[in-house]
Amino acid sequence: FKEAHHLTAMIGSSIEEWKSVGTGSSRTSLYMIPDGNHAWVDNGVDSNGEQRGSGGYSDESGVSGFARVNYDYKGRYLFTATFRADGSSKFVGKNVFGYFPSVSAGWVITNENFMQNVTNKGIINFLRLRASWGRNGNKNIWGSYPTIASISTVPTYYFGKTATMANGAVTEKMPNPDLKWETSEQVDVALDMRFLKNRLNVTVDYYLKKTIGQL
Repeated sequence: FKEAHHLTAMIGSSIEEWKSVGTGSSRTSLYMIPDGNHAWVDNGVDSNGEQRGSGGYSDESGVSGFARVNYDYKGRYLFTATFRADGSSKFVGKNVFGYFPSVSAGWVITNENFMQNVTNKGIINFLRLRASWGRNGNKNIWGSYPTIASISTVPTYYFGKTATMANGAVTEKMPNPDLKWETSEQVDVALDMRFLKNRLNVTVDYYLKKTIGQL
């Protein structure tokens, strides 16, 4: 608007779901019976043979909302702001959602009037100072249900020194409802330069990343 100001904006959302279902079976100590010309597998099982079945299921979902605004004034002063809210079924209660803002700004120094003599001579073709700060979220922890207790079945129990075949269950892990989004906070300050009709590019960059609540 008014030719000098440029503004773009975006708002959006996403919904994702992952499901996994698996089954399996196995058998050990099968007999191979040759007859001189052929060999086949008999269905007999010796005293140490086992037949087993297995299965698994997991279900995970996520929902996100995000927004971004870009603004520049005459191509000299640049500004971007973003914000996103991400929710994951891996977490519970108040920790389901994580909120991640970021901002950045830039100053294209070579677009200023006082730099025109320098750029016209072709010594410095482009000079920009930029800085940014932001946070990103990470939910990549093993399993779809890391906050709740889980159990697994076992076919054998040990009573004293004797193994007895009996169906039972054991606790695999304890619940942890305090798990929450891992957050990476990042700061970046840089100077971008181009010289000699854009043949030489130089960037000087200071970058710092800090991880909070590592999973």
